Amino acid sequence: MNYRVEEISDFYTFISLEKEWNALLAGAGVNAPFLRHEWFRVWWKAFGGEKQLVILTARSADGALAAVVPLMEERGFRVGIPCRIWSSMSNDHSCRFDFLIGAGPEGGRVRIVEALAAYVARRRPRVHLLELQDFPADSPALALLLLSASQRGQKIGLRPALETPVIPIEGKWSAYYESISGHLRRNLRRRRRQLEEQGRVEVVCVTGEERTGGLTRLIDHLREGFRIEAMAWKGSAGTAIRENEGWSDFYEEWARTAAERGWLRLYFLKLNDQPIAFYYTLVYERKLYYLKLGYDPA
Repeated sequence: MNYRVEEISDFYTFISLEKEWNALLAGAGVNAPFLRHEWFRVWWKAFGGEKQLVILTARSADGALAAVVPLMEERGFRVGIPCRIWSSMSNDHSCRFDFLIGAGPEGGRVRIVEALAAYVARRRPRVHLLELQDFPADSPALALLLLSASQRGQKIGLRPALETPVIPIEGKWSAYYESISGHLRRNLRRRRRQLEEQGRVEVVCVTGEERTGGLTRLIDHLREGFRIEAMAWKGSAGTAIRENEGWSDFYEEWARTAAERGWLRLYFLKLNDQPIAFYYTLVYERKLYYLKLGYDPA
């Protein structure tokens, strides 16, 4: 089967892809909130800046969406040489990145990647460099992309990325709790006891779905969390979310989006009704994803 590759640089055309994009993701085998259309929409508004939007789509002969590659273009220098760079639509706030390639036989996925690679190779003005970050090491799309580049004789550079730890929790909580080391259980009990000696301890979860206040109160909770995050080393280092307006806008808009879809979980650990720790997470497809945390060092 032949695939038609299209390059999308218009923001509103990108917006119109939402339904198809998310349907493709659901069957792509890499389903995660950081690959949904909504995530890239919010991300682009916050971080796109002066870059040019480049969304590559591949469609089958019947017009069905078979692949999406969210990229962006910039002109820059590498080792002192001016070049046109296509990079993944991702940064240090992205958690992960991947190509969205629909489910199907391996041969079909190979042809999709070959069609995308051929388009980039013959594209004019020429793309000098493709820079992709946050690909998971086990990404099938990455393996196919590296194979295609190698066959074309294109130079490839790889560097290790941060590995995200995964903790599987199955069955009842009590069974999981008993599976962790006795030393860790004793440490947790000791720390909780030390807190309880100072007053009332509780954990509060904010989802943005309150009957009164709703999304307005959500932002108040979120800014309280940002205040807590800035109390530790991130505040003094200038890397706390509230120290950067663009970062704050991104996490606030994503919180609204995630709350509307029922994914958002903001956890607060409180001592005598005062928040002392904050955890910004998402619950998506029976997985809990951690984005940010903060705590009061005192």
